[in-house]
Amino acid sequence: MAQTHPDLSLKWEYPAGRTPERFLTIQLDKVEKEGRGFLGIRRSPSMADAMDDARLWTGTVADGDLGGSKVHIRVPGEDVPEAAKGDRVALGLVEGTICICVRKPPPNLDTAQTRSWLASQSCDQKP
Repeated sequence: MAQTHPDLSLKWEYPAGRTPERFLTIQLDKVEKEGRGFLGIRRSPSMADAMDDARLWTGTVADGDLGGSKVHIRVPGEDVPEAAKGDRVALGLVEGTICICVRKPPPNLDTAQTRSWLASQSCDQKP
């Protein structure tokens, strides 16, 4: 019987000098711009999770122990690479479910090459 994993709901936080503990590579299944909410409330600076130009991403983990799991995350559009449905992105994670950066591997890399490329990446600068 095939092993199934529960959906992963990840949270975005800025790096604040942290280094990812791991990268989770996903294939994006859905990319959409988040609505502003009633009277623009989702973008209000007084909201703890306020985010300008937020994007809602849903994807499938491409490989590793979580391969095949669905991932859901809300990311700030101005701080992540431009991405569309079908693109592969790598989420830099800390504490298991907190994403602190996103990198977009070159499309011509296989799984092993992608892991090597990600090892050279930093979350200190915008992609």
